[in-house]
Amino acid sequence: MSRKYKVTDVDRAATFATANRLGLDPYEFGAVLDKESGINPNIWGGDGGNYYGAIQFGNYERSEAGLDPKKIGNYTLAEQMPHIEKWVLGRGFKPGMGVDKLYATILGGNPDADMNLPDSNETTVNNSLRGLMRGGKNYNYAMQVLGPAPEGALLSNSAFEQTPTQTAAQALTTITLPDGTTISVGPNGVDARPSETKKDNPQDFVSRFLTEQIYSGMLQGDENKSVVDGLIEQAQGGGYISAKKAMELFGGFD
Repeated sequence: MSRKYKVTDVDRAATFATANRLGLDPYEFGAVLDKESGINPNIWGGDGGNYYGAIQFGNYERSEAGLDPKKIGNYTLAEQMPHIEKWVLGRGFKPGMGVDKLYATILGGNPDADMNLPDSNETTVNNSLRGLMRGGKNYNYAMQVLGPAPEGALLSNSAFEQTPTQTAAQALTTITLPDGTTISVGPNGVDARPSETKKDNPQDFVSRFLTEQIYSGMLQGDENKSVVDGLIEQAQGGGYISAKKAMELFGGFD
């Protein structure tokens, strides 16, 4: 480890310029630096503490990148930028490939390295991307350290994309019904359990559905939607009972 490094305006300018030449969002580039070194060009870390610099060069990589052995421990971030650029380009990274390929180059030695292959700290490209992209922890820290991007910087419009399953899970609200049953209610107030778990007979369904609608309406503050209308929509939309059966159970609707 080394003392905390203070990023200067010269460092910031060099980092923005390098990111631009590499075709990267400067904050994604900065996020990689944060992930690897805390944006510290003189830190030692990694397996056995044998890796040095802003992107944690190994012994061979330090030579490959052209770092001066006599200057090790006293580099500024700006001074290290040309060596980072030289090394990643030499390993096959091409401008515009993106932050995932950049980090694959750093972790695996080339942009086509296995993105699920862990290093000694169990770090992989894929388990790091959330932090490296817009909205992520490392990205936000890079924004804080580097400050406003210069005009013309290649700022990304893409945040880390969740899988549909992850997105759906976040949209569910778990509630417990009066009978003790725990269900997940989707944004539209409909029971989100898998269809194979829904074995209610018509009477049980009506009771359960009305309860769910009341609960979900309270959760969403939706006081205008008629519970009866909701029942009809559910039944007509392929729910558990037909609209005719629902009407029979309620004795008809006006």
